[in-house]
This record gives sequence, C-alpha cells and structure tokens, in this order.
Amino acid sequence: MFPQKLLSGRHLLWMLSLVAMLLQLAGASPVMAATCDRTSMICEIDTQTTVSVSNLNIACTPPSPITQEIQLTGDFVIRAHIVLLPSPVTPPSPIIPGGTIVTLHLDATRISGVGLTDGTLYQGSQGTDQNFVFASSTMVFNSAFELVPYQPTETPPSLVSPAQLAFQVQLYATELGIPAISASLNTP
Repeated sequence: MFPQKLLSGRHLLWMLSLVAMLLQLAGASPVMAATCDRTSMICEIDTQTTVSVSNLNIACTPPSPITQEIQLTGDFVIRAHIVLLPSPVTPPSPIIPGGTIVTLHLDATRISGVGLTDGTLYQGSQGTDQNFVFASSTMVFNSAFELVPYQPTETPPSLVSPAQLAFQVQLYATELGIPAISASLNTP
C-alpha cells in the first residue's frame, strides 16, 4: 500500500524532482530530456555536466593576433546528446550498449577572462561539437570556443580570441540505469 501511494502521480513527480536535485548536488549530470521510439527501440537522451575553473591561464590558438595569456574563471557546460541504438546487451555496461552515439557540445558562455598583459576583459562563447561512436566509457573532447572582448566601443575594436581546450568526458549509467556524463579538464 505504501509503495503504491509513494509512486502515485503527484508523489512520483516530487520524488523525481528530489532525485534530480540530489544528483545535481552530488555533481552528477541529470537527464534533461529523454525520448524512446518503441517501434525502432532507439532512445535519445540529453544531459549535461559542468566543469568549473578558477584562474586558468590559456594562450589563444593561432592564427590569433592575441599573444597574451588570458586568465579564465567560471563554468564550462558540456551538453551531451546520447543515442542508444538497439543492440544486444554486452558487458561491461549492460545499460550503455556498444554502438551508442554521443554528440558533445561546449557552452563557454559562463566563462569570463582577463588579459594578463593589458587587462582586457573577455566573455566566452558557444563552442564546437564533436561526435563519438561509443567504444569505451572515456572520451577526449577537443573543443574550440571564442573569447569576445567586453569593450565593444573601443576604436579599433579588440579582436576575438580563439581558444582550445580538451576535456575528459566519462559516460556512465546511474543507479537508475540512466546514461549520464561527468567531465574534467584534460591538462597537458
């Protein structure tokens, strides 16, 4: 009786919200959206994780005219679109089958920076995408994004600075069997 009442509509919605909040506090990536096609047995899942940085010094990538290092602070958001294809269950992960397709996207809009030589303030932008056919649970996500100067009224205007970073991204299944990602900055 208690389990049936606990899993009723209103209680289930409350419980799922609580579980999502606890996963977020634990640093896990909650599922943002999931759809499954019953006829083709293909499931698509959208999830994300955050990589926080503080006082990270980077050099812009060639052919950037910016030669100074820029110190970054803020959060990189890595979004994943996961497509689970129908396939037989194989170890080591019975939840995440071989052939899974993962598209990663970098959002650096929550990143700000300061030029270490001239003090120019920068804001991050949307980054690049990278596709993976799941072969192992660890992926190296090489991403590029732009650092845009805050001072748009400068004459001449400051130049946009291209930057590249690599992230180590882990694809795993939660205790509930839902695919999720975690990530860290891949330092050279």
